[in-house]
Amino acid sequence: MTIITYALAFIVTLLVLVSIHEFGHFWVARKMGVKVLRFSIGMGKPLWSKTGKDGVEYVIAPIPLGGYVKMLGDQPDDPVSEEEKHQAFNHASIPARAAIVLAGPIFNLLLAIILLWVVNLVGTNGLMPLVGEVTSGSVAEQAGFQQGDEILMVGDKKTPTWANVHYYLLTQAINSDQILLKVRQKDGREVSHQLPIAFILKYEKNKRLLKSLGLQPFIPKLPIILAEVVAGKPAALGGLKAGDKIITINQQPLQYWQEFSTFIEKHADQPLTMKIERKGQTLTKVITPQSQLIDGKKVVRIGVRAKVDKDLWKPYQRKVQYGIIDAFHKSIDQTIDFSLMVVNGIKKMLNKELSVMNMGGPVTIIQAAGQNAQSGLVSFIFFLAMFSVNLGVINLLPIPVLDGGHLLFLVIEAIKGRPLSEKMMEYTQMFGMMIIASLMLLVFSVDIIRLIE
Repeated sequence: MTIITYALAFIVTLLVLVSIHEFGHFWVARKMGVKVLRFSIGMGKPLWSKTGKDGVEYVIAPIPLGGYVKMLGDQPDDPVSEEEKHQAFNHASIPARAAIVLAGPIFNLLLAIILLWVVNLVGTNGLMPLVGEVTSGSVAEQAGFQQGDEILMVGDKKTPTWANVHYYLLTQAINSDQILLKVRQKDGREVSHQLPIAFILKYEKNKRLLKSLGLQPFIPKLPIILAEVVAGKPAALGGLKAGDKIITINQQPLQYWQEFSTFIEKHADQPLTMKIERKGQTLTKVITPQSQLIDGKKVVRIGVRAKVDKDLWKPYQRKVQYGIIDAFHKSIDQTIDFSLMVVNGIKKMLNKELSVMNMGGPVTIIQAAGQNAQSGLVSFIFFLAMFSVNLGVINLLPIPVLDGGHLLFLVIEAIKGRPLSEKMMEYTQMFGMMIIASLMLLVFSVDIIRLIE
């Protein structure tokens, strides 16, 4: 079922975003009086096609990795009769052609604003950004963070939840020269801490940013009651069962799950005598925690999961929601922030300030689409918005074959007073294809490395 969900989410993502992008070109072309011959969603041999009353051939093709709008005279060597010249793309004015080219990316950005508006209107739930533990010697400790701090702002952005903190840490790291976090300490005082951008830029998508900084989100104190015992693991082999309550380990009384977890981690491969409570009876069990390597680090596990009372989290949950006007303003700000993040991220990767491991190819997109789809409709809509921004901005890069490359040609034509020669166009298109192919190879390589790791 997970594979089906991931595949469907990926296909829906591409179909929605490609359709909107191509519809932008299609709609503006017709408004500018340019004749559209074909509107295709998907690439390859058509699975379905129909010619509408408007004379446009509407096509659905099998490869959902793109689409296109075929216009009269959109290629230099396309035959155009004298009677139809006024409807040909290559005979339209430079401003008209620029508007048609720009329409695709702009429609992607407009879609992002609309989707984010919906998300901000409906609202999202999250946990208050309360700091639990601060790792000794970590970047966070050196910056001055303390247990119990509530993170109020990252830069000039309010952070009502941990999701906001994580998102703005990344955007601020890429878009700004420094990151200041305003926190409210236990005694109510508000202070600011500065985090080093260079450290955050080393973060890769497959790593945990907060953990690498040394920040652990606050977790309410859980009683040591087992919700699940994994078959074949030390706890099950030692006789523990779901519903058991741990009272002591090696005669040491324990109250909370955090204490229990810490005790287990410190006693790898050592027999532990546990006194437990089960259905009113007190029993004694001997468990030997197993140590294993995960991502190159030694981890100690016994194969149990804590029972979590949902009401325990209620005091620490927040719903972030905005009114109609505020939600719209917020969606515009988010679209601008993420657009800048994409542009500045590319710059920093070119300057080797940001790891190329932050890039994502088809595998990463499939995983992200699937995970967000499983997290709920609001989460998936937010993902669609972010990916739509990404698609819009990337298409504006001045690389031949992309919309930004076509705009560059129009600028050159406006300066020279005539278009580039057919040979020059052919060479630049080939160069553009080489760049795109190289980028695709790179992102595929990054995806493969992530899978191997």
